Amino acid sequence: MSAPSTIPSSRTAHQAGVLAVGRIFSSAAEVIAPLIIVRLLGKTDVGVLMAIILIHTTLTMVLSVGLPGTLSFHLPSQSPGERRAITACMGRLLFGLGILAAGILLVIAGLSHYHILSTELELTYLAGLVALPLGDLPMRMLPNMLVIEGRERAAAATSILRSLGMSLGMLVPLALGASIWTVMLVLSGVGLVFGAVTLGYYRAVYRHITTERTSITARTLIRFAVPIGVTELISNINSRFDRFLIIPLGAAALAEYSAGSWQVPIIPSIAYAVGVAYAPRFAELFKAGRPGDVVAVWREQARKTALLVVPISLIFVVAAEETVSVAFTHDYINGASVLRYYALMTLGRITAFGSVLVAAGKPQYLFRSALIAFLSNVVISVPLFYWIGFDGPALGSMLAFIPMVASYTWYIGRATGVPFREVYPLRAWLAVVLTALPAVIGAVAFKVYVDVTPALAFAVEAAIIVVGFSMTGMAVGLIRSDEWRFLRRYLFFRREND
Repeated sequence: MSAPSTIPSSRTAHQAGVLAVGRIFSSAAEVIAPLIIVRLLGKTDVGVLMAIILIHTTLTMVLSVGLPGTLSFHLPSQSPGERRAITACMGRLLFGLGILAAGILLVIAGLSHYHILSTELELTYLAGLVALPLGDLPMRMLPNMLVIEGRERAAAATSILRSLGMSLGMLVPLALGASIWTVMLVLSGVGLVFGAVTLGYYRAVYRHITTERTSITARTLIRFAVPIGVTELISNINSRFDRFLIIPLGAAALAEYSAGSWQVPIIPSIAYAVGVAYAPRFAELFKAGRPGDVVAVWREQARKTALLVVPISLIFVVAAEETVSVAFTHDYINGASVLRYYALMTLGRITAFGSVLVAAGKPQYLFRSALIAFLSNVVISVPLFYWIGFDGPALGSMLAFIPMVASYTWYIGRATGVPFREVYPLRAWLAVVLTALPAVIGAVAFKVYVDVTPALAFAVEAAIIVVGFSMTGMAVGLIRSDEWRFLRRYLFFRREND
C-alpha cells in the first residue's frame, strides 16, 4: 500500500485559491469603506456608525449559530436531490433567524430611544436596519453550498458581492451628503437584494434536480450546528470584545480604536477560506480512519500559508504609524498602537483551527478551546484596560492569542491522537519569522533614519520586507519552486496541470 499523500490535491488547492482570492477581494471592499467614511464624516459620527455596524455584525453572526458551515459536512456525501432539500432547509432556517435579528435590532433601538439603554452613542438608527438581516443571513450559506457543487468562482463572487453591497450601501449615500438614517434604509434595501441573489443561485444550481427525501432534517442541522454555534457565539464576542470595552470612552475613542483594529483583514480571510476548502477533505480522511494524515495536511497548508501571512503582517508591524496616517488621516494616529498589536497577533494566524475539530466530529473540543480563548481575553484585557486605558484591550487581545493557540493545539492532538508537540507547526512558523527578520531590520532602519512622507515610507518599508523576505527565503531554501507553484495556484485559481 502506498504512503498516504500529505500534499494538498490540485482540486483542494484550486478551491482554496479561488476562495482565498474571493475573500481577499471582498475584504478589499471592507478595507476601503472605512478609509472613505473617515473623510466623509466627523470623528463622532464615524464612532456612531462603527458602533451600529459592530452591533449588527455581532448579532447576525451570533444568530447564525454555525449553520452555514455545516453544509460543508452534510452535503458532500448526499445525492443531488438530497443536497437540494438540505440547502432549501438551511435557507429557511437562516431566513427565520433573520426575522429574529430584525426584532432584536428594533428592541435595542427602542431601548435607546426611551433612554432605558444608557449610552453616549445614538443607537436608535438600528431601527432603519431591520431588513438587512432578512437577506444577509441566508446569503451566508452560498460560499459553502457553491463550493460543494463545484462552483468555486461563484462562491468567490458572492463573497465579493456581499462586501461590495455593504460597502457601497454606506459610501454612496454618505458621498451624496445623506444622513445616517438614509444609510440605514439603503442597507436594508441591500439586504433584500442579498435575499434575491441567494434565491437566484439556489434555483440556478438545482434547476434540473428533483428534490429527494433526506434523513438530514432541520432538527439534524440545528443539533449539529448548536455546539458549533455556541462556539461561534463565544468566538465572535471574543473577536469584538476589545471594541465593546472601548465604547464607554465615547464615540471619538471608538472611531480611533476602530481605525487601529481595522488591522490586516486579508490575513484572517486567507485562513478562513483555506479552512472552508479543506474541511471536506479533512472529513473524508477522518472517515477513512487516517487522523494522522489530517494533521499532516493541516501542517503543510499552514506552513505554506505562513509564507503569505508572516511578511504581510510584518509590514503593518513596522509601518503602523504610516498606515494609519495614510489610510485614516493623521487625526486617527492614536490608533497606530492598536494596529501594531493586531498585526503582531496576525503573525500566528496561519491556519484555521476549527475545521480539524469539526471534521473530527468533536465540536465539544471546539467549544472548550473557544471558551478558553475568550476567558483568557477577558482575564487579560479587562485589567489592562483599567491599567493603561485605550491600548489595554488591543494588548490583551494579542497576549490572549497565545493560550488560544495552545488550547486548540491540545484539543487537536486529543482528537487525532497526535502528540501535542507535533501538532502546531511551530518550528516551520519560526523559520519563516526568522527568515523575515533581516528584512524587518532593514525596514525599521529606513523608518528611523530616513525622513519621507508617510505614503512613501510605507511603500518603501513594504518593498524592503517583501523583497528581502523573498530573497532570503530562496537563499536559505525556505522558498523553493514548489512553494512558488503553490502560491501561483493559490492566488490565480490554477490547478496542478495548468
